[in-house]
Amino acid sequence: MRRGCLAPNTSDRSRITDERGNALLIAFGLTLLLAAAVTVDAAVVTRATNQSVLYGNTSQASLAALGGLNTTIAQMRNSTSLNGLPCALTGSETSTGATGSYTVAVTYSSAGTNLTCNGAGSRLGGSTQPSAAKLVSTGTAPGAPAATMQEDVAIAAGTTTDALGYAIFTENALTLYNGDSVNKVSGGNSPDEYAGTTLTCGNGAVSQGNVITYVPAGATLAGNCSYTGNLTSANQVTLQNSVNIGGSVTSYGGGILLSGNALIKGNATETNGNINVTNGTIDGNAYATGSISISGGGSIKGSQSPGDVSLSGQSIPTALPFPVFQTGSTTYYGSGTQTITTITVATWQSEGWSVIQVPSPAYPTCSSFFANNSSGAADAFMVDLESTIPTVIWAPTCTVTYNRAHVFELGANMILQAAQVNFQGSNTFCALKTNACEPASQTSTTYSLSILVDVGTPCSTDAGNPVAMFSNQSSFYPNVDSFIYTPGEASYANNPTMTGQIWACGGFIGSNAFALSFVPVATTGLPFITSGLNPAVAPLDKFLLSL
Repeated sequence: MRRGCLAPNTSDRSRITDERGNALLIAFGLTLLLAAAVTVDAAVVTRATNQSVLYGNTSQASLAALGGLNTTIAQMRNSTSLNGLPCALTGSETSTGATGSYTVAVTYSSAGTNLTCNGAGSRLGGSTQPSAAKLVSTGTAPGAPAATMQEDVAIAAGTTTDALGYAIFTENALTLYNGDSVNKVSGGNSPDEYAGTTLTCGNGAVSQGNVITYVPAGATLAGNCSYTGNLTSANQVTLQNSVNIGGSVTSYGGGILLSGNALIKGNATETNGNINVTNGTIDGNAYATGSISISGGGSIKGSQSPGDVSLSGQSIPTALPFPVFQTGSTTYYGSGTQTITTITVATWQSEGWSVIQVPSPAYPTCSSFFANNSSGAADAFMVDLESTIPTVIWAPTCTVTYNRAHVFELGANMILQAAQVNFQGSNTFCALKTNACEPASQTSTTYSLSILVDVGTPCSTDAGNPVAMFSNQSSFYPNVDSFIYTPGEASYANNPTMTGQIWACGGFIGSNAFALSFVPVATTGLPFITSGLNPAVAPLDKFLLSL
């Protein structure tokens, strides 16, 4: 053996071989671990993707349920009658890459009592104004559980800015004189008046409310006329001869003129003209785009702001259309370009009213039902008014005349639909008690009487030809809430009294101690009446029921 050369050590060779083997084992093990990790990651990604899709679908179901609530509330707010309030609704919600559907059920209630939906097409219908509603909306989306949401809402009728808030409403002339009075009942609403054209008030007429007039030629009040509230006019306002306005006066053109000890207790505002006070008084401030002048002992106790150009941009509130009858999408009568269609017996019956038709086989002529007996004895009309079932006397072609002292006693809410009515000669309407009308202080029940005249015609401008007339002490007891409605003209004369409200598109004339106490109750029994404004729907609470 040569010196310096060592023979391989067998133990070292074995060690190297072992290290290489271990390295291979480690590499193989790492490969297995990496493969397992890839498999696990793929499963995690797949599961996460599935969960994301499920979450997205569940979210879409919730959005669909929410969309159902929003759509239903929108329909409720757009409703113009009880027939427009939805009881059930279905639809879909679509967004990019996703689609959901909803089904909504609505339960209405009044004073805590649930109302029955009996209108056509899953609508509320009936004659009771709801005060609340519960909406339950179920949303669905593919591959996800359903989502159910509930929303509770409060419902209120139109505000006092629409026709329901007026004691007297006409698109034409409104006249009050010779001791007339329009009164507020204790705790009741302001008895406001609306005149589409001429406003005439004089000779001691008194109103405890506000008045608005769109008269083109201006409003002239004289003869100790008195309004407790405000006077608003589209044009010139002339106050003479001890006229007393308890609130403020606003004219939107033509000027404000006071004379003859006329008094405005509030402010006077003229947005397009001058204010002239001649022997009159403004207790408050005076504002005008033009001049403000005082003469002849006149007085303005507050501040004066003439030449106020900022007022020129103001305008009177938009004029209201005469309210119409409608059911569903069909308009029955009104003014302008609205469709005119005759209300039928079936229309009333579908709203839950019992109907007595005149003429009919039982009553072949109008006079066989409305007999107007000279003795004052009850005829068929008077007898049927005593029914305890809410009833419509459907006599659209009849002229109803009672010119003797008759007593009409109501046993339930009643409606008379006729071509013309004329009650004169101390006729009396009251709630039925025992055998005769009793003093209001002894009665505990109040019924509504709606008299609908000349149905099926457009708003009339034929002044001087009233189709609804009440005169010579024809009166409605305080226990009868009355509603007089006509596209024509209404006339009250010689001490007639009533509790309720009057809508007469063709004009209104009150004279010789006519007295009206404003109570807007009778209209709630008429599901066809639409105010021109939609109900106020106020959400109270919204929450998820299930997911």
